[in-house]
Amino acid sequence: MEQRKVKFLTYEDRKRLEIMCKARNRVVDMAVELDISPKTIYREFKRAGIPVKQREIYNADVAQQHVLCWNVGNEA
Repeated sequence: MEQRKVKFLTYEDRKRLEIMCKARNRVVDMAVELDISPKTIYREFKRAGIPVKQREIYNADVAQQHVLCWNVGNEA
């Protein structure tokens, strides 16, 4: 059985995602470009509170702030 690769989105990944969202690329195409699962992108939108159909409003800076705040609040 092939082990699944764990990949976290970096700020650069989020910036690329933002550009592709504004261009209205398909989620599957964005996933291939970023070498991640489409489910990762859907989760990213969900965490940002953005409906998939309104993905052009995705903002990498805001998403990165959410991640940084979440990480600080969940440090052990």
